[in-house]
Amino acid sequence: MSLCNEIEKILDIDRNMDLYHRVIYFDEEDISIYFFTSIIDEGQLNSLIRFMSLDNGRIRVKDKSVKISISDNINEIVNRVLDGNVLFVTSRFNYLIDLKKYALRGIQEPNIEKTIRGSRDGFNESIINNISLIRMRIKSPKLRIESLLVGKETKTQVALIYLESEVDSDNLFWLRTKIFSLNLDSLIMTDRALEENIFKQIKTIYPIVRYTERPDVASIHIINGKFVLIVDGSPSSIITPVSLFDHLKHVEEFRLNPLVGVFTKILRFVASLLSLFLIPTIYLMQTNNFQINIFSYYVENDAFFPLSIQYIFCSLIVEVFRIAIIHTPNTLVTALSIVIGIIFGELSISTGLFIPEVLLIVALSTTCSFSIPSYELSMSNKLLMIFFLFIASIFGLEGYLIVVLICFIKISSIKVLGVPFLSPLIPFRRKEFFDILIRTDASMKKKV
Repeated sequence: MSLCNEIEKILDIDRNMDLYHRVIYFDEEDISIYFFTSIIDEGQLNSLIRFMSLDNGRIRVKDKSVKISISDNINEIVNRVLDGNVLFVTSRFNYLIDLKKYALRGIQEPNIEKTIRGSRDGFNESIINNISLIRMRIKSPKLRIESLLVGKETKTQVALIYLESEVDSDNLFWLRTKIFSLNLDSLIMTDRALEENIFKQIKTIYPIVRYTERPDVASIHIINGKFVLIVDGSPSSIITPVSLFDHLKHVEEFRLNPLVGVFTKILRFVASLLSLFLIPTIYLMQTNNFQINIFSYYVENDAFFPLSIQYIFCSLIVEVFRIAIIHTPNTLVTALSIVIGIIFGELSISTGLFIPEVLLIVALSTTCSFSIPSYELSMSNKLLMIFFLFIASIFGLEGYLIVVLICFIKISSIKVLGVPFLSPLIPFRRKEFFDILIRTDASMKKKV
């Protein structure tokens, strides 16, 4: 069976509306061309055909920027055509010319990781664009970008990016081997599915990798010896290994005066702790008789439900509102917010569903969770907070403290690529810990 027949059989040309087969007569020879119109630049293809020449079965093109390769492997040819290459079948060689062109949104600032001062570019769904944004920032000859294919059906391209002089060779070997050994049919959910299959995160509630859509954040982590994984089709990149404190870093604190940056950083750390412990602690103050009178905070509950039910229901309702706003068209978000404010704020108090103190504390805790740069960490804190509140309502102060201690021990035992999740707090390394808490002047650091 000829190559053309094999290509048409594997790709089923009759049932792929965007698969084209053209035959051109060139220098007394028939050349078969196969390509998908939906993923290649037809204008560039027509220009290429117009200015190319044929020399003894070899294709010559004037445009030196065009990437041309030769292959006789049918599986490689099919995969490359599916990836946006144009196949030229001549009498002697099979040429694969990379002319891919995907429909993409422009490069713009990510909505989740906004900054007042800083770059306004962000990753999009093109792996080539994302790599170029990193290449633009890191021009080191030691930068390595390895291309891996994942998924039997999707053949999704994954880029493993690292600085060869900074990473651990054992971690590199483990990560590369893990990706190569993935037995997946597809990677449609891209980076999230890749993370779950590599790190098996089901054992912990906390995120053990960090996601970012900012090329400057990804680049600084590469400089600091981290690995970055970029999946074709996803605007987010995966950073690993990271600690809990890496999730709390934000680019804005490095764009401010060092003293202001320290103030902002400490506020963010405090807000993160409040999002986790504020509601269960306040609940215990309101319902338990503490030995130290200053920590007692009693309220008169004239609502229908006990305080524990009020806090749990109120927190869950706020989460439902958050989900509803995400799925609401932008033109209706303002109207929905007004409705939520009137119904939830006013009517819930007047009808006796919640007392004002409950709404105030839940609102403060929710606001604190929004100050966490990592969306995954803020959601983990929210779920763990509800669990702590549930334990406090059943077992009281003693049960609450025991569960918090158990969770702390569990989290401190987590390691990702040999890096403790609570590093440099546990194990304690004084210099690194104070570098995290205090944003020093840029002149005192080599890597900023």
